[in-house]
Amino acid sequence: MALNSDFKVKNSLYVSNSAFYGGTTTSIDTAGAILSAGTDLFDIFSIPDIADLDSGACIASFSYDGQSVATVAIEAAAYNKWDNTYTTVKSISGNAVCDISAPATQGQVTATDRAGVADTITMHNLAIGDSPTFDGLCSTGAIAMGTCKITNLSNPTDPQDAATMAYVDATGAGTVCCVNGSDTITVTGTTDPVVSIAAACVTALSGAFCTAGSSTQGNIGLTRLNGGTCTLDIGLCNTDDVVFNSLSSTGNILVGGQVGLGTSSPTSTYKLDVVGGIKVSQFIDVENQYGLRIKDTGGVTACAVTLNSSNELTIGHTSNTIPTRIIGDYITLEATNFLGVPAEAVRVIDGGCVGIGTTTPSTKLHVAGDSLVTGDSTIYGNLSVTGDFTCIETTISTTSALSVTNTGTGPALFVCQTGVQPIAHFIDKEGCDIVFNNDGYVGIGTFSPACRLTVSGGISANGTLQIDGATTLNSTVTLGGVSAGAGNENTVVVKCGSGLLVTDVIDGKVWGTALVDGEGSDNSLPKYTNSTGTIGDSNITDDGTTITLNGNVTYGNGATVKQPSAGGTVSTEDKVFVGTVGTSATSVTTFTKSGLNSVKYEVTLKKGVNITTFEVHAAYNGTTPCGTVYAIIDAQAASQLVEVEITSTGSTIDLDITAAAVGTTATIYGKAKY
Repeated sequence: MALNSDFKVKNSLYVSNSAFYGGTTTSIDTAGAILSAGTDLFDIFSIPDIADLDSGACIASFSYDGQSVATVAIEAAAYNKWDNTYTTVKSISGNAVCDISAPATQGQVTATDRAGVADTITMHNLAIGDSPTFDGLCSTGAIAMGTCKITNLSNPTDPQDAATMAYVDATGAGTVCCVNGSDTITVTGTTDPVVSIAAACVTALSGAFCTAGSSTQGNIGLTRLNGGTCTLDIGLCNTDDVVFNSLSSTGNILVGGQVGLGTSSPTSTYKLDVVGGIKVSQFIDVENQYGLRIKDTGGVTACAVTLNSSNELTIGHTSNTIPTRIIGDYITLEATNFLGVPAEAVRVIDGGCVGIGTTTPSTKLHVAGDSLVTGDSTIYGNLSVTGDFTCIETTISTTSALSVTNTGTGPALFVCQTGVQPIAHFIDKEGCDIVFNNDGYVGIGTFSPACRLTVSGGISANGTLQIDGATTLNSTVTLGGVSAGAGNENTVVVKCGSGLLVTDVIDGKVWGTALVDGEGSDNSLPKYTNSTGTIGDSNITDDGTTITLNGNVTYGNGATVKQPSAGGTVSTEDKVFVGTVGTSATSVTTFTKSGLNSVKYEVTLKKGVNITTFEVHAAYNGTTPCGTVYAIIDAQAASQLVEVEITSTGSTIDLDITAAAVGTTATIYGKAKY
């Protein structure tokens, strides 16, 4: 088997720490190419002169120093295996590595095979961002750390070793044991210097203060270097009187005596005596049994404003000569609502208008909502009520007339009685009554009406009196112009042109058995037989089952004859329709299409002496009409009919007719079935 440069292996032939070169049939040399190898091959042949070939299973005994050409004998048993491997690898394509290079990316190498295909191999734990571990690290150049740090350093043992900050702070600081009496002390060198201090300086320094503290308000306790102590009183003890030009506190100020602001001699009566104005940005809380009291300008005990511990606010003065004034664009009184939020309850605006429940009162007292008055109220002027007015056991007295004027659309006075007492009772000082009972009876001159209207006394009326129903008159009735018991036979009472009731003669037939002259037959409908009012038989009879017409019947213009079914629903309609058609389709409206099943038309087209008649039979299914034209008869050689079409675009079934001549009259007799 010849081993040459054409022998290529990929992922199949593995050689550890050894390799074969392709040269001649029986020899190998350094000019040949690598056949295949494991990853160790990169290290072995980095310097070919120092590579050694040892004995293997196929080479009986051999040692190579890499300096000269050597000839080896290969066992015959390996020939067949090598031949099979060569044939298999050659058929796959050449992937034997022939070049190794380092790319620009850290931690990677590029391996190029004999086919020129380059593969990138990432070296484990050596790429950027990895954290490799080494037994040691030696750098001949600078190491750029950036913001990173070297941690976990051991304490240095050699001068070149790095040290941590803690180590340097603990071992590198020098100590100055003492200082002599000069202005400047300079310490140099690597050993701790020892200096001495002059005796006079020691004596002076021993009395210096080294610590200070305070356990009592206004006192500072000081301790000297020699151990001595003393106390400094700064004038701020709790028994001192302190005066400040200004005072700023972020905490509480507790005062056991009086505080004067703007005065050095506060009045003993008050804890706080202020000469000047006070500006408060938050609330003033007054607790216990005391309240807030504002005196008048004279400073006397009589108060102008008092707010006591019961939240009672008093505005006024014991002297009637001093007015109480609250000045502003408007004055409001607020109350807390059910949500705990203050809400305006009363407002007083310019002009003295008071609003309760409204912010815009339009009168002296404007109440938006219900009001309750439990005492007497006196009103000088008009009382206007818009809405319901309820009086509970209340007497309303007026010194003049009580006038109710209504400008709306409802009744001027509405009274609703839910009890058993009268709805209304009017009485004058003489005792005359007008009563409206709760049962709807009205009494005039009586408190107990017995019917809808009971009048105790006379009735005078100058207009029309209309009585519907039976009327009983238990006394003489006097009618103007008519005397009781007077009048002639066959007379009635009528109203004359002067508006008076008089008697007038009427036809005696009113009192007889017949109102008209003439006679008739049984079951015959009457009709006038002459111009004088005589009535006789007509040609129509009705025996209760059949109505008989003994003569010709003519319908009115445009009339429709309807024939109802047994249940009363219209089944058929007969009607005549007339229209003028021309040489283009002209629509003639006929029957209503709602509920229509079928219709039959007899159509006559007439233009002068030219007449054409035909029939149309159509059906309608509720959506689209359809039909046929038949029995066309022309009274002359040329037909008047060009085309006819059944349409239903509107609410009716129509015939669109095209005639041979303009101005042709179309007469349509139709019979519709519903």
